[in-house]
Amino acid sequence: MRSTTPRPTDNRNSTQQLFTVRELADVLGLGPRAVRDYVDRGELNGRLIRGRWRFGRKDIEEFLAMPPKWELR
Repeated sequence: MRSTTPRPTDNRNSTQQLFTVRELADVLGLGPRAVRDYVDRGELNGRLIRGRWRFGRKDIEEFLAMPPKWELR
């Protein structure tokens, strides 16, 4: 007899849309260098896949929810 309990979803096989640096820059109205700067400062999370940064919806939503950090010079 087979169990009817649902199995947990394996997130490694999910079809979540991932954005490249350039795609995210276009969406945010920034340059690619600005996106990389946010990553370098730890303000934007992402993941390296084959040496290239990729950003998921959750990464972008968390970034947009953060208050801006103003730097006066």
